[in-house]
Parts: sequence; structure tokens; C-alpha cells
Amino acid sequence: MASFAVEDFVGNGCLQGLVSKLLEEGWDDVPTLKIMNADDMNALNLTQRQKDALEIRSYLHDHALMQYADKIEESGNSLTELLNLSTVDLTSKFGMKRGHVARFTDRTAAFGGDSFSEAYNRQVRRRTSSSSESLYYRKDISPVTSRKQSVMKSLTRTNTDISLEQSMADLAIKDGHVFKGIVAFKPDEPRACGCVQPTPVVENVAPYSSIENISVQILAPEYKIGMERLVKTKTAPMKASKLWRDKPAVFVCIRRPGCIMCRAEAHQLYAKKPIFDALGVQLFAVLHEQIESEVMDFWPRYWGGVVLFDRSMGFYKALGGGNLLKDKFISGFLLNPRAISNYRRAKAMGVDQNFRGEGETKGGLFIVGKGKSGIAYQFIERNFGDWAPLSEIFEICRRLQQFLRCNTTTHSHLHGRKLRILEYSYENYTQIPKYWDLVEIGFADPDKGDRLRNNKPKDAKALVFIQQAVYDSIFSRIAEATTSKQAWSILQKEFQGDSKVIVVRLQSLQRDFETLMMKSGESIADFLSKAVAIVSKIQSYGEKVTDQTIVEKIL
Repeated sequence: MASFAVEDFVGNGCLQGLVSKLLEEGWDDVPTLKIMNADDMNALNLTQRQKDALEIRSYLHDHALMQYADKIEESGNSLTELLNLSTVDLTSKFGMKRGHVARFTDRTAAFGGDSFSEAYNRQVRRRTSSSSESLYYRKDISPVTSRKQSVMKSLTRTNTDISLEQSMADLAIKDGHVFKGIVAFKPDEPRACGCVQPTPVVENVAPYSSIENISVQILAPEYKIGMERLVKTKTAPMKASKLWRDKPAVFVCIRRPGCIMCRAEAHQLYAKKPIFDALGVQLFAVLHEQIESEVMDFWPRYWGGVVLFDRSMGFYKALGGGNLLKDKFISGFLLNPRAISNYRRAKAMGVDQNFRGEGETKGGLFIVGKGKSGIAYQFIERNFGDWAPLSEIFEICRRLQQFLRCNTTTHSHLHGRKLRILEYSYENYTQIPKYWDLVEIGFADPDKGDRLRNNKPKDAKALVFIQQAVYDSIFSRIAEATTSKQAWSILQKEFQGDSKVIVVRLQSLQRDFETLMMKSGESIADFLSKAVAIVSKIQSYGEKVTDQTIVEKIL
């Protein structure tokens, strides 16, 4: 399996001299390097040879064939030319083994069944130069100008297969999907003719209090080019809650860093780092043992994110509802067909392994929201080698991003449809449906009897709701209104205009949204602010913008 160390990725070829420049420009880890597109390369003034080398090494990294990278790059061939070589030529020129030749010429899926990564890279690394354009990248897709924008486009435009590990379409969760986040795929069953009972697991996501005060220690920082392999000075323990104080985070609880299945899981998750970056989510790997040699083997080859040491095993206990989830090698692996299947999957990915450390304590995964918002998702390794479904991980992270965006956006005048404007208190918002007819239709004073007596108090409440919902600077404009309909009509006329004006403004805003592109050197935060501002204006006219459209544009 290919390493995530940048030094291993660039090798001894023409990219070696670019390391400092790549670091300066922010291309400081392998997953990010692999999504560099033609515009990015031109901005870095890469030569054609360097472009070809990056394309070749990205392809080889996807197919776990980096051992041939230096020799193939020295040949001077482009990827197009290499893919057109015969089996005999690949064997004689580069010494490729027969199985490796078959893997190299397979353009449909990345090695180890991770076709999501392959399909993703096939789109975002599409080259525009004629000399380097190949069949591998010729797909019916539109070119992109930013790696951030290309991420979610790739998630939403490929839907050919149905398997989770074989299709990017699975990253889109269907409406009504229930996120249990407690077990893998199917419930466990008794094994060995009922002699071995399944390990019991909790049925509810752990409370936030179970992880808030866990003490952790950083064993390795987030990997960047030129960084020391480990933190030289021993860091002091810290409260885990500090890690997600400002940004959501994914915590992968590793059973044993030398385990072939744990390494494979970490590798396939970290390979999606650009997507997590675009979603604003941090990545952490948690270990329950501190064996320096094991950490050095694990980071950054299989995992380039931060590595944490959980001495008290707090995260692992939280996964089990306060107790550690354990299983024996014989009952949990040898007599468990699912664990054996997981092992074969990892073995097929070419992962090395060792047997150092304790491997009976089961791991899992947490997705924790920003601040004290709590645990958004939890996955338990019921069988040795179970992986949390990528589709669920990305969907939860997308929802977290949407939640943060809604709570951090500066509201402008009216927000959303009808009375969903600015910041309603929950109590007021639940009362709105009772009074909306009065706001939209109004009522006449000549009404007599019970109807008049009932409508007047309701209309007064509706008017108060509107007055409380607007900023002080806007309140003065509706201060003289005596009915809710009057106030609402004033706001509609001032901020929306008549129907013809609304249509024209909507067309203009939709055009602005469609043509909005990230500029060279522009930060993600600035681009996000522009996109959200346009969406807020569109929604203020009652037009619906789907979550998929928003995420696709922002990323």
C-alpha cells in the first residue's frame, strides 16, 4: 500500500526539487497533491515533465505501485503512452510482475477496491494539455478550476455501481436514512454452532459527558512536508474537548496500529482528507497503547493526521457504554466469517502487518460536533476489521457543515420563507402556523362576534412575532403598523418588491451563484462567505436551494 509521506511520493524524480515550493503554496500532503488540476499546475509554473511526473505518481499511488515510480518517470513517457504499452513492454522495461501489470492497466478501479478514490481523482486531476491527456482521465465531466470545488462534484456525478466500496454514488444518503451508527452492516450472530455468542454492544450513542473530559496526549502532529516524524518534546496531556472546540472532528479509535485491518481502515479514510478539509472537519487517530516504534510505522505511512494517546481508554469505554468491548483471537477472528472477510479485504490492499501490542480491545469511530454540540455519530467495531460506512461519515460531516453555516451566517434583512426571518426563538417559531393566515390574508374589523374576538388577539401576537424577528434598524419601518398583515406587506414591498421585480432579482442571483468561482489565492472562508450570501438572498425570495447544490458549489 502506498505511503502518505510526501518524500516517498515525490521520490528521486523531478518533483523532488519542488518540495519547498509545494509547502509554501499549501500543497503539503499527499492526498492534496493528488487532486492538483491543470490550473493549479500552471499557477505553480510546472514544466510538462513535472506535470507528467505528478500525473504518473498519482496514478501509481492509487494503484499501490509506487515501487516502480522512479523507473517509470525516468523513461520520459506520459501516462497515455504508458497505458498503451503492452504487457511485454511493461515487464521488460520496468520489471513489473504479471499481477502488477494487470493492476496497472486496470483503469476502472483503484487497488484494494477503493474506486471512490480512483473515480474522484479521475475527475479532479483531469489535465488539459494534449500531451498528458489520457484515456484514464477522459470522462464526460466538466473541467474544474479549484480542488475545493471539485470534491463534492465528484461525489455527486458518479453513480454507476451499487457497492459502498465500488461507487461514489453511495456517498449520497437517501432521504429517510436512519443513522444508527452503532453496529456494522448486519447484526452479529452466534458462531460455532451457538457455542460462541456475539459480543454485546450498546444500542445508543454515547453521551457527550463520556468523552468531554478524557485526557489525551499528542503522539504525532498532522503530517506536512518536512515535518519531523514525531513530536520531539513530549507534549503535556490535554482535555479532549479542546480538540473540537472550534471545528468538528472525526476520531478513529484504532484497535492496534500494527493490525492489517486497522492500517487499511486508517489509510482509506485519510485518503479522503481533501474532502474532510473542504467540509471543515479534523481527523484524529486514537491509540490506547504508546509503543513508539508502532507509531513511527503507522504515521505517516498509513495515517497522516494527528495521532493521540488515550491512556485511560476513555474513548474505547465510551464506545462500549462505559465498558471496554473485547474479543478473543479464536472466538472473534478464527470463528468469525465476517472478521476473516475483513482481513481478506485488507490483505488484498497490500497492507503490511505485525503482531505487536494488544489487539483484543475493539475500536470504532466518533464524529463530534463543534463546541459542546455533542456526538453526531458513533460506530462500533463489532467484528474485527469493521469499517464505518464512508457514505454515513460524509453525510454526517456534510450535515455538520450545513448546521455551522446556518448558525454563523450573517443574516441580511429577511431570511427564508414567510416568517422564518432572522433569529426566531424556538417558542415563537412553534406558534407561527396558528397565525400565518392572519399575516398573509389579514382580517377586517367589521367582522362581528366570536370571530372578531378570536382574531384580534391572534393578530396582535403575530405582529409581536414579526417585530421581535427583525433587527432594530428595520423595526422603525414597521413601528406604525397596526396589523400583522400591514407589517408583513411593508417588509415584502421593501425587501422583495412586486412579483416582476422578484423574478428579475432571482434570475440575477441564480446567475451570480452559477458563475461564482474561487479565485486564485482566495481563501476557503472568503469563498464560503460569498456563496452563502448569495444563497441567503435567493432563499429570502422564497426560492428553494437544495443542500446538494450548495455543498457542490462551496466545495
